[in-house]
Amino acid sequence: IAALKSSIESSENYQVDIQFADRFSGSTREYNLVILHNLPSADHPVTDLLARMKTEQTSLLLIAGTKVNAVSFNKIGAGVEIGQSLDKSNIVSAKLNPDFSLFTLSDELKKSMPSFPPLQLLYGKYRSVTSNAVLLSQQIGNVSTDQPLQVFNQSSDQRIGIICGEGIWRWRLTDFQQNENFNAFNEWIQKTVQNLSVKEEKTHFRLVTKNSFAENEQVTFEAEVYNDNYELVNTPDVNLMITGAGNKNYPFSFSKTDKAYVLNA
Repeated sequence: IAALKSSIESSENYQVDIQFADRFSGSTREYNLVILHNLPSADHPVTDLLARMKTEQTSLLLIAGTKVNAVSFNKIGAGVEIGQSLDKSNIVSAKLNPDFSLFTLSDELKKSMPSFPPLQLLYGKYRSVTSNAVLLSQQIGNVSTDQPLQVFNQSSDQRIGIICGEGIWRWRLTDFQQNENFNAFNEWIQKTVQNLSVKEEKTHFRLVTKNSFAENEQVTFEAEVYNDNYELVNTPDVNLMITGAGNKNYPFSFSKTDKAYVLNA
């Protein structure tokens, strides 16, 4: 929890409020994101809290470690189910999904994450049961699996993320040991929080041009593409079709700039 707080508050955009599960009775509407650590558990099923969050559509990040109750966890409908769970734990390493596209990861983070130590989680079979965006999958020893380690639920009205495992504070210490800073760990946490806490509906594509042009004026367009974290990207191609007199079509392709696109038609 201290690692999470330090990482999140290293950005001036966020403030963290720590509450104990058995003492919180307020409204979750005051928060952009609620993080539940090792909840629901046998001692703290937090049924009322989860129901309020679903009604209020409060974004949720579940960190499912060794204390989580599998039966209660599965009832949430978060997008991941724990099956065949036993009363013991397991350790797994993280494997990055190269096809993940909700937000971009720096080369520094991609390089650092494979060397981060294993996380500890409840022993069992983990599976995605909805349309999830998988950032990390479980690697058990040298064996890569399709079991999710970190996912973002893409099919719920309530933004939900799941990290299957506890001990991420070791990732923060390892990051400092290797790089003498917390940049990679902070990026991972902050981009996770940013993705889940975004409330405002924004367009993923913006086009800037004039309404009319003089006959001798260059006809120019500028475009911006945003991923699901509303970060500027320019990996996809952007095309434009202009239809003229007689329904004649004129196809164009935008040129890529450093972070955007431009077209002189």
